Amino acid sequence: MNVKPLIDMAIFSIKRPREGLRSVMNFDVPKSALWPAMALVIAVSVLLAYVTLLLSPVDLNAGQVIAPSPFALALILGSSMMLTVLCIFWIGRVCGGTASFDEVLLAVIWLQIIMILLQGIQVLAALVLPPLADFLSILAFVVMFWLMTQFITEVHGFDSAAKVFFMMIASMFGIVIGLTIILTLIGVGGGI
Repeated sequence: MNVKPLIDMAIFSIKRPREGLRSVMNFDVPKSALWPAMALVIAVSVLLAYVTLLLSPVDLNAGQVIAPSPFALALILGSSMMLTVLCIFWIGRVCGGTASFDEVLLAVIWLQIIMILLQGIQVLAALVLPPLADFLSILAFVVMFWLMTQFITEVHGFDSAAKVFFMMIASMFGIVIGLTIILTLIGVGGGI
């Protein structure tokens, strides 16, 4: 299996995100392939998360880190990906965006594939030069927000990436506040 075209497309998408996403969308990925692709992305993400944990200097047996089971981690990742897709779709539509649900799903899957490739680089860096892996983690976080902003701008047909970025920040605050209120109302919280 040759992954070079995938890596080349990921590099192109990092350099020119809107054009990269447009190229991915022009592949005409069938709807029936989107959900299996999402499941595969989640599975690979879980695998890489456990590899990263195994390479970390923390002693997992000493109780310093409580790692969720692979199933729980897959459930968390899948839920967060689905919430991301729904928020990008609905909030984008409310703000005048034109993307279909499937287009948003493909954009989020592509973003996650790029992030998996970056995480693979981090794992290799952790083996060779651990401080470099820490720097790459920060860089990957910045790249993720950059790509997400550009992908949302492209998929919804918005004019301004800056407006999309600020809307993302405002939406995150709104979601956190909303979830906090809901969780408080149903009695979930850190009562002392």
